[in-house]
Amino acid sequence: MKVKTRFSRFVTLILIFFSATIPDALAQMSSNVRTEFFVQPFPSPYVSDWQTNPSIASLTVFNGSNIPKEAVIALSVTTNDGRQVISGTSSPTVLLHGSTVLNNTSLLHGNLKYYDTGIKNQIIQTGRIPEGTYTACIRITGAEGIQLAT
Repeated sequence: MKVKTRFSRFVTLILIFFSATIPDALAQMSSNVRTEFFVQPFPSPYVSDWQTNPSIASLTVFNGSNIPKEAVIALSVTTNDGRQVISGTSSPTVLLHGSTVLNNTSLLHGNLKYYDTGIKNQIIQTGRIPEGTYTACIRITGAEGIQLAT
């Protein structure tokens, strides 16, 4: 009976240890990645410019860890009234120690999904992004699906 009690106490202590240390380790891993997103103050409304001019927008990802991290970058764009316009994800990218700079021509490689068909049709017909205020949200997740940065 004492062996069973000792074993269950041992298992309980191990579970407590891992439940206390694993979230901290994951938080430390994710806090080593941070981002800076820049868009020109008055970007071109032409989709072709966004596809060919690499200086319109850039995303700098800083990996403070000495360990390279495989990551997927997700982008979503909404209008000022909260309607989701587009979203997309990158191919897996390796983030080496230090900074990795991605620009608007290399970020999503055409992997976009349109949600607002009115805006999509307008872009297709005119080649222009409609005037308005847009908000971009970027989320970076690791290979294991753990969020590294937003």
